[in-house]
Amino acid sequence: MIGIFMILLCLWMFGDRLGNISSVTTALVGIALLIITKILSWSEILNEHKAWNILIWFSILLTMATYLNQFGLIPWVSQSMGNFVVEMPWQQGFIILCLVYFYSNYFFASKAV
Repeated sequence: MIGIFMILLCLWMFGDRLGNISSVTTALVGIALLIITKILSWSEILNEHKAWNILIWFSILLTMATYLNQFGLIPWVSQSMGNFVVEMPWQQGFIILCLVYFYSNYFFASKAV
């Protein structure tokens, strides 16, 4: 198990240099190695209901955030907020921008593109 962990750590750290190996590929390699070496069984993986729930919802939110950015909603909201606070005193603008930032990250999964 330590060997698999070291392999995954190296793939995660040096994946870009070793042929553009993404973190998703690294995770799948790790799961495959754990199943092949019988450290985990497929039924144990399927029994992790909370993890599957998080995976499904997080992937939906990330996909939604990506498409909102591609369709121009995120840049439009950013520009609108900038125009809204430009004439305010900096303290008031700072508070408003912090609140908008907090709630936009709270309600949507944020992803830097």
